Amino acid sequence: MLLGCVSCVPAVEGAQWARTYDFRNELSNYQILANAILPSADGSHVLAGCAQHLRPYYRERAWVAKLDPGGDVLWATLYGSPSTGVCATDARVTADGGIVLAGILGGAAWVTKLGPQGEIVWQKVYGGLQIEQARAPG
Repeated sequence: MLLGCVSCVPAVEGAQWARTYDFRNELSNYQILANAILPSADGSHVLAGCAQHLRPYYRERAWVAKLDPGGDVLWATLYGSPSTGVCATDARVTADGGIVLAGILGGAAWVTKLGPQGEIVWQKVYGGLQIEQARAPG
């Protein structure tokens, strides 16, 4: 089961690295979908997306991972609850080394600011009367 992948597929000549990630040990009941792959000023990369639970009665959760310049996983974290359904559809790396996630929570737009280690600094939910989704600026 392929649960996460970041690579130049097919391999691109001159690529610094290509890697397939298997998060089965940490996220045994989830399938990962990366919606954003972003470089950071320090040479690391941020992946953001959705973790879809393999049991049908659970909702998806937002998922973020930070990779070092060589592609090794520094940390990976889930956000939200399996009962609420939250997905990071976009992300931006901020000047302070943090990450802004944008996405959907239930039927509302969801925006969250993370610190450099993935800790939640703040989060906001907007709307909710219709299906709404946030995208990061830029």
